Amino acid sequence: MEILSKGGNNVKKAPPVSILKENPEFASSEDSCDNLSFTTSIHPREPGVKALKVKDLVKVELGENNRIEIYNKDGELCGFLLDSAGVRRLINCIKNGYKFSGVIVWINIPTYEVKIYPLK
Repeated sequence: MEILSKGGNNVKKAPPVSILKENPEFASSEDSCDNLSFTTSIHPREPGVKALKVKDLVKVELGENNRIEIYNKDGELCGFLLDSAGVRRLINCIKNGYKFSGVIVWINIPTYEVKIYPLK
């Protein structure tokens, strides 16, 4: 963020739009929730995670303690999303009534990658 000095007062200038697109934590409009999409790792939990395959759709829910939970098609808990700027924005969007889903894009046990996207 650029700081301009004007008459002895420091004035903060907003980041450029490109930064808003690359860093969802800077975005503040509700429209950004409609377009929030990112790939992240699942902190896996058995036995639900064992059933996952690449291209599987998963359910994304806000659980206790503001934790994003991932469930497989049978409703079994597969794990949690690790904290990141995208996950913090996702939590905020879910709290504001937006719904999200996910698709498993990569597996190399014990790593499971999921792409999160909004339901429209």
